[in-house]
Amino acid sequence: MAKKLTARTAVAEARRRWGKNGAISDRATNHPNCRYSVGRVVMGLMFDVLGQGATWEAAFADADTQDARIAAVGRSAQAGA
Repeated sequence: MAKKLTARTAVAEARRRWGKNGAISDRATNHPNCRYSVGRVVMGLMFDVLGQGATWEAAFADADTQDARIAAVGRSAQAGA
């Protein structure tokens, strides 16, 4: 993602990553580093936050980091089994 994302392109990126339930949220919070959230809508009711950041790019980077952590835990668990 070399180009700065807009809300429209962030939605497109979320849907590319997580399918039709991919979603974004732009909410003013007390934590400026968490204003932008990316994730997916679950059961049409809840927003499952997969990444947060001060920009859309940072939020997607956070989601990538979370994915990498989950994958590492999974590999670790398999190695121990």
